[in-house]
Amino acid sequence: MQRLFAHAIASLVSLALLQSQLVLMEEELRDANHLRRALFTGARDAILISDASTGHVLDANPQAEKLFGRQLQQLLGVLQSELHSTGDTLDVRELCKLLVNTGRSEAFLGEVINGDGKLIPVEVTGQVVELAQGRRIVQGIFRPLDPAAADA
Repeated sequence: MQRLFAHAIASLVSLALLQSQLVLMEEELRDANHLRRALFTGARDAILISDASTGHVLDANPQAEKLFGRQLQQLLGVLQSELHSTGDTLDVRELCKLLVNTGRSEAFLGEVINGDGKLIPVEVTGQVVELAQGRRIVQGIFRPLDPAAADA
């Protein structure tokens, strides 16, 4: 009987320790997520996160909303290629394939179209990031060549 009681107490202590560790891990995860979000939203450059296989926009920071003249909800799900000039020599789908195949970060010049149809010359740096279970995203960082043009 005493052995059973001791085993039950040991199990309760173990559960309490596990619960405490779980709470700490949740807090660390929450802090890391807040830091990630703060860095993303506070970045000086426009950032778009796109699905590497489809090219659809998954997320955008406030600077991207400003650059493209569209709110986040208007950017989500849009094909990355639709945000670039049709006369642009850059084929965004080909770029995504290149980034996936080489695993490198690539920078190039191009033009994006804002919500009013205005063309804005930009330097774009693209990088593929592999997430859990093999899912890949493309992080596109857009820096206007003429910052005043992006603000207009």
